[in-house]
Amino acid sequence: MLLRFGFENHTSFRDYTELSLVAAGISDEPDHRLAAEGTPHGVLPVVGLYGANAAGKSNVVGAFSFFREAVLASQVERKPDALIPVNPFLLDSASPGRPMRADCDLILDGTRYHYGFVADRYRYLEEWLFAWPKGRQQVWFERKAGGDDPWYFGPNLKGRNRQIAELTRPNSLFLSAAAQLNHAQLGPLYEAFSGGMLRSHQPVESGPMILSKDAPVLQAAHRHTVVGLLQVADLGIVALQERDEAERMQDLLTNLGEQGIIGEAVLLLRDEIGARGARSIRLGHRAISGEVTWLDFERESRGTQMLLHRLNTVLMALAHGRLLVIDEIDTSLHPHLCARLVGLFTDPRANPKGAQLLFTTHDETLLQHLRRDEVYLVDKDTGGVSRLTPLTDFETRKRDDIQRGYDEGRFGGVPILGDFAAVVACGEE
Repeated sequence: MLLRFGFENHTSFRDYTELSLVAAGISDEPDHRLAAEGTPHGVLPVVGLYGANAAGKSNVVGAFSFFREAVLASQVERKPDALIPVNPFLLDSASPGRPMRADCDLILDGTRYHYGFVADRYRYLEEWLFAWPKGRQQVWFERKAGGDDPWYFGPNLKGRNRQIAELTRPNSLFLSAAAQLNHAQLGPLYEAFSGGMLRSHQPVESGPMILSKDAPVLQAAHRHTVVGLLQVADLGIVALQERDEAERMQDLLTNLGEQGIIGEAVLLLRDEIGARGARSIRLGHRAISGEVTWLDFERESRGTQMLLHRLNTVLMALAHGRLLVIDEIDTSLHPHLCARLVGLFTDPRANPKGAQLLFTTHDETLLQHLRRDEVYLVDKDTGGVSRLTPLTDFETRKRDDIQRGYDEGRFGGVPILGDFAAVVACGEE
């Protein structure tokens, strides 16, 4: 369960920026809270980021993805001489040469952890991990480059810490290296970043929906739920059918062979798809005759395709109590559908395991369904610096029309537009 995330000197965010999922002491929607020890008002299941185009919403998501990927891949995937892909603020003279920082607080199995690092292009300058078992702070490790001994390991962190530190490269994180070397105490924390957090990417335009055999929409336990959700979404869909992608590839090979078009690359692709047990799906529509007519996924509307992709990751998050991050959740979805997806996380019936959702959007209607502390505004000043502001920083009341106030620009997060027609008319003179 994520409590907060902070970062500094990443893309358009020059200064230290913090996103908190700890609930504020307000009376809005009491069901929109997850119980968590040590938090007097609980933790939020959803947070939505609002802002104008190019204000920096996606950069918040990007900073979190960078943070997570560094933990997962810095030791196993990065070559010894590889540069760390930091992306500093570039619109002043000082920031390109400064390191970036990222840190987070989370709760895992009832214990709060604070983990973070500081990095430049060449090495991790700092890294630290604190824990609060039973509410008492413990320093598990600290790393500070440049001294005679850059490592400190607290007495509560057991294991081969010194040996692992010697194997941790300058461009790799200790947490990443420890997980690869089966550190028993740090493994669960690494897994919280690996399996406990999901990112929903935008699907490829008009392609088939290729899924692994363990995808939620293909599991028997979820099949009835998926079909039911598609039915109540008013899409005209009554059934879902999976197909072995190896069979689909064989049909393609047969067709290509009849045309005299075949090659080794196509055969290798067929074997690869078969080895992974990949599946595709078709959707059943009720025809005028009353019979079910099956359509391949790529023949469905863009909105239907997007909803299926979203449902796949949403159900995975709900089933395992994970954090799901979605950039532009409203893409190709009607506002009513988007609200229902968000509502799955705020309804205790659908979210008994405490999954969380962090999303960006331009959909103002969602403001009607969110608590005031579930809304953040992203703005960019004239110097190109982005800032993240919680709606609770503004004086509002529970009964206020937040959507109207946002639309009128009371809270920021909206573009300040000029006269488009005047520019076009002037340009044509």
